[in-house]
Amino acid sequence: MSKYYLTDHGNILNIKKKCFQTPMGKFLRLVSDNEMEYLKNILIPIKFPNGIYEPENTPLWHFIYHVENDGVLYDYFGRDNNGIVEFCYVSYPSYVSDYYDDYDYYDVKIIDVNIDYYLKYYLDINESVLYHFATPCFRQDVLEYEYLLTEDQIRSVKI
Repeated sequence: MSKYYLTDHGNILNIKKKCFQTPMGKFLRLVSDNEMEYLKNILIPIKFPNGIYEPENTPLWHFIYHVENDGVLYDYFGRDNNGIVEFCYVSYPSYVSDYYDDYDYYDVKIIDVNIDYYLKYYLDINESVLYHFATPCFRQDVLEYEYLLTEDQIRSVKI
């Protein structure tokens, strides 16, 4: 079994670290066990006889806050991706529990966040990563609701 697999975009699936990375060793995102098993069957196995740079850390997303605006709920997250600060949010309608009760939606555990975090999804999968559900955003977007945040939350976003 190979330790590395090549994606269509030239990135690498690193089996040992359970993540996607660039050839230069930049961490892109974690991969769930189910997704990894699937990808090992469709991606091209590769070897690096002289070795390869690997990400030092596989960073988690940190929950910042939850807010409701105009009937939409937003959960904001941030992380330090080996020196690069990134932010994202997940949005869903505030009537989410009523909406999902009418359809076959499943609870999916999000594995790359620092809290127990579940989202509803229409496919029966046990776990996933935030990448599949979140929208990238900027620090300014996270601070849009600064008046709702505690000083510690504001400090964590600005740092």
